[in-house]
Amino acid sequence: MRPLAAILIAAVTLGTVKAYTLFERSLPAPVVIANALDRAAGKFSVEVALTFDAAPDDFALEPLSVLIQLQGSELFRSQERLPAGQAIVLEDVEGVVEGVNSFFIKIAPAESDFTSQRAVRVRVLRDGVAISENTLWSEPGAAVKGIVKIDVKHASAGPHPH
Repeated sequence: MRPLAAILIAAVTLGTVKAYTLFERSLPAPVVIANALDRAAGKFSVEVALTFDAAPDDFALEPLSVLIQLQGSELFRSQERLPAGQAIVLEDVEGVVEGVNSFFIKIAPAESDFTSQRAVRVRVLRDGVAISENTLWSEPGAAVKGIVKIDVKHASAGPHPH
């Protein structure tokens, strides 16, 4: 009796899987919806001001002192030592779209002081005018890293008449 029950349970299980795969194949193909993002008008630049000395982390798998990305694509990468107070200026930043844009910033401190926090000032400019200013803070002893989100509005030709 037990072998018969085992065969029956196995047949029901395999039959259920086969029925599911046949059902899944009979479904219509999903409709692919692509979001067309409009490139924002204007000339964009990014300024990152350091309040501490930056240097590559010797214990990291990929030792970088500075990494700046926009929507996952790399804008700037450095393995050089950068002094405090020096601003990193990226001109003619490509890939800025109308709507929400995400900048990922990661900067490794030169000294591993586990008691103090560090800050980085991030400014995004459109045609020389600041449209976003943010400050990223680190946890004590950690690298400064975070995401700066900005909402880029459609550039109007002039003041609205109404």
